[in-house]
Amino acid sequence: MKGKGRNRAVKSLEIYVRKLAQANGIKPEMAAHIFHLIYEETPNGGISDDDLESLTGYKQSDIRRILRLLGDKRIIVSRKGRHPRKEATRYFWRIDSDTINVSLLTLKKKVLEKLVIKEAHDSGNSYYTCPRCGSKYSFDEAFTIDFTCPRCGEVLEEADSSEGLERLRRTIDDLREEIARDESRIYRG
Repeated sequence: MKGKGRNRAVKSLEIYVRKLAQANGIKPEMAAHIFHLIYEETPNGGISDDDLESLTGYKQSDIRRILRLLGDKRIIVSRKGRHPRKEATRYFWRIDSDTINVSLLTLKKKVLEKLVIKEAHDSGNSYYTCPRCGSKYSFDEAFTIDFTCPRCGEVLEEADSSEGLERLRRTIDDLREEIARDESRIYRG
């Protein structure tokens, strides 16, 4: 992966790392910081948890928790090594470009799945909007409130969702093509 594609991939992974961290009770900024330090050291063979601790000042337990989380999600990989002075076993953490590509592909597939569900839902339902405040309601919600906006009392109008639906379909098609290209590059060499 080169240039802009690599930067976009790293940015996408950082967002994913932040969400993972938050979902697992870890400070997102701490996880993103650890992720970036590992990313920067990947060409050099990786970075140990001891080095991460000395660079960041974070507690060893927090660092290991982040490493375990990122390792479980196959964002990072480790290799065994020896501490130069202590002769103890150390693990050096790095990002494997193949792992990044597979992780991003998995994320893209999850996004595609959600977009397809949204497209199916939106194409099968009518929506109503308030011309004054812009609030949006499904048919069932609009029916329940007698097609009157509860915020400002304005009569709701049926929304023309064809343009938004078409944009969503184009996004789905583009994402499917991108996933196919990624799969071809990853799995066929």
